[in-house]
Amino acid sequence: MSTLASLFGGLLLVLVLYGALGWVTALPTALRAVLASSLPLIAYFIFILGRWPGLDVVAIHVSVYLAAGLILYMFTLYRRRNAGSLHWIPRLLIAFFVLLAIINASLLYISARGLPRPIARLWLPHGDTVNSGFSGVVAHGQEAAKAVSSELTRVYSAAQLGWRVEINGLLETAQAHQRISVKVLDRTGLPVSGLKAELRLARPGAADAQTPIPLAQIAVGEYGAVLDLPASGRWLIELRLMQDEHLSYRESREVMRP
Repeated sequence: MSTLASLFGGLLLVLVLYGALGWVTALPTALRAVLASSLPLIAYFIFILGRWPGLDVVAIHVSVYLAAGLILYMFTLYRRRNAGSLHWIPRLLIAFFVLLAIINASLLYISARGLPRPIARLWLPHGDTVNSGFSGVVAHGQEAAKAVSSELTRVYSAAQLGWRVEINGLLETAQAHQRISVKVLDRTGLPVSGLKAELRLARPGAADAQTPIPLAQIAVGEYGAVLDLPASGRWLIELRLMQDEHLSYRESREVMRP
């Protein structure tokens, strides 16, 4: 299930539960709002067990579900006290929360899938080749200067090795499960064996990558594994090749899972 589906599906469930509880029970309005917001939230927490989407995604779900319950509670109280048309202040408050939910959903979509190309063509130069995320290659913080030096040293060492690395099966438009193979040849064209190879997945702009996926040696100088993309959207795939426990080669590619 996509993030947008869970966000708006849960919002619809809040509305349905609130109406159903008022229809079949005589619960107080505040309790109905709490139950209508909490039950979809509990179901969402159960759904994401073992597939943590990130604290930002969870926070947006919590805020939208709870805000929906609060709006329903305020709307019901106002209609009970005022039989006429709804005052413009509650209308403005409801519109604000609806707009907030739409903005949050749009930001979630852009963070996972990038800026839609029709919008990119209107707003950005060279909109056909837009990339809305960049995770960087050097960690930031107090050790940034040392990290830059280490990165430059690694790049120089990789150039000195003269390896030719061929990645097969890693398509720009990727599927949920796909077989990846990596062939490594030295500067003379001979296969390089005995390497420790792994893939790391991360969202564009994410600080931390997910658990590394080891690549087993399937032939002399060839390493492979099945790549499982846990969700749709844009992903950064980083290949790491280590020799004698030292990082010798690193390459990153961006793929899109529909």
